[in-house]
Amino acid sequence: MKKKNLFSFIVMTLLLSTLLTMFMGNFKGSTAIEEYSSSEFVSVISGDTVKELNLRIENGVYIATGELKDKTKYTAVLPKDDDFITKIDNEASENGVKVTYDQTVNGSAATSALVDLIVIVVGVMALLAIMKKFGPGKGGNNPGKMDPNMEVDLNIKFTDVVGYEEEKQELIEVIDYLVNPDKFNKMGAKIPKGILLEGPPGTGKTLMAKAIAGEAKIPFFSISGSDFIEMYVGVGASRVRDIFEKAKKHESAIIFIDEIDAIGSRDKNKNGGNSEREQTINQMLVELDGFNSKNQSIIIIGATNRADKLDKALLRPGRFDRKILMGVPSNDDRELILKYHANKRKMSEEIDYKAIARQTMGMCGADLESVINEGAILAVRSNRKIVIQEDLVEAIDRVLMGPAKVTNKYSELDKKITSYHESGHAIVGLELDNALSVEKITIVPRRDAAGYVAYTPQEDYSKFKSKKAMFNELVGLLAGRASEETFLDDVTTGAHNDLERATAIARAMVTEYSMTDVFETQLEDEDFKSGHYNKPYSEETAIIIDREIRLIMKNGYDKAIEIVTKRSSDIHKLAKAVREKETLSKKEILEAIQ
Repeated sequence: MKKKNLFSFIVMTLLLSTLLTMFMGNFKGSTAIEEYSSSEFVSVISGDTVKELNLRIENGVYIATGELKDKTKYTAVLPKDDDFITKIDNEASENGVKVTYDQTVNGSAATSALVDLIVIVVGVMALLAIMKKFGPGKGGNNPGKMDPNMEVDLNIKFTDVVGYEEEKQELIEVIDYLVNPDKFNKMGAKIPKGILLEGPPGTGKTLMAKAIAGEAKIPFFSISGSDFIEMYVGVGASRVRDIFEKAKKHESAIIFIDEIDAIGSRDKNKNGGNSEREQTINQMLVELDGFNSKNQSIIIIGATNRADKLDKALLRPGRFDRKILMGVPSNDDRELILKYHANKRKMSEEIDYKAIARQTMGMCGADLESVINEGAILAVRSNRKIVIQEDLVEAIDRVLMGPAKVTNKYSELDKKITSYHESGHAIVGLELDNALSVEKITIVPRRDAAGYVAYTPQEDYSKFKSKKAMFNELVGLLAGRASEETFLDDVTTGAHNDLERATAIARAMVTEYSMTDVFETQLEDEDFKSGHYNKPYSEETAIIIDREIRLIMKNGYDKAIEIVTKRSSDIHKLAKAVREKETLSKKEILEAIQ
């Protein structure tokens, strides 16, 4: 049951229980009733405390009910004895008690029981309705059934997936197999049953899967991995069987499972793992081994950004044995993606998409679409009929750092501190032989940042980072603090994020990449950093790690101090210029330090 549905179910059940309690209280009464024995009731009726008395025969005895003069309700069980009842009647007459007789056997009890029965029936029917609406799965009486989103005649094609040309080439033969399986069957060739699309969020994995279905013109079943996981053991396995059964009704189809790591990983911390997750993944393995026949063309596509979490049994040949990496787009691909989304808006012909692409280093396709959309919004806000270059430059800052806080006024001291801090970053970035080039400096606050320096790659992304490049990046991060100490004779909290990132780089150099002379093994991995394991090394090793991290940080900081001291004149000039204009482009930075 999804969290939202479970919460709704609990709330509805509590409300219904409250209503039932109120109904039962109304019918049964909430006032306290005094109960007397027959001998006690004789004393009560003789004591001039009874206001009224009703007698009725029920199950061979007299039931006395009524009200005392202090308005207290009472009841008593009296023997069916004429002499005893005559005595009670006489005592009542002497004390002025109003006496009535009800000869209906159990009439009020029958009515009360009928009302209770009606309330119970209504309550049960309401609970069944709630279970059906909010219960596990889509239909509480059958939680093992799935209702996946099925789309047919998708209009999405490979042309809608901009870039990733090599990845698309890998998938063209899959489309050919879906359209014309006989050609492969005659040759005895087997197309993978499962395709794994791996990459960071927003890189177009779902779009690529839909494009395959759109090119092949076949049904597309989509479901999230989390939809298989329930609080009820066995439901996930049943849902796996159900979705495969639905796909088998079609000659060709694609089953797309987003975030497949939700069901494709086993809990390494528990002996035997989580029972529900274990059963679900085991059923997935069974279905992958037995669902395809020569007359069917059904392919499973899984998407994840944590392929390292997937069970090895799921990735072996014959299951998800084709893996397509959809990483962050390259500089050229970013330019193509920007132009693709720009074609849907009114853009200036003078926009330099190559320059915009260089400034969007590290952005995925979804981020780039947001940049174009934000640019269009800014153009409307400025009452322009077309989007211009400045709109896109500001849009990049908004996507990365949030909107500018134009109403947040600096004090002169804050402005001075920020100008020297950011100038230190910029000058050290220009000085170092780094993979990044300084593009812009600003002291306009955005989100939690008082200012920042924007960088672009001097060359396109490299798959590898050298030890020197990582160290220089660390030096650049520490340059802001070094500039504060050198020129302001003090340090501030402004370097908080810089220190955090620099420390992470130093730790990775020591524990993950073995970039020191002390260790030749990997000491930490992603599982350790996510808190899944205790540290896999001794306390003595931990002491050495801390010493090496401090050494790298000290060397980096000393290097930053050396550079800002050597180029103190440039930092003074740049800090003054940025205080005057608040934002400087690369050209303006170079002009300021001439």
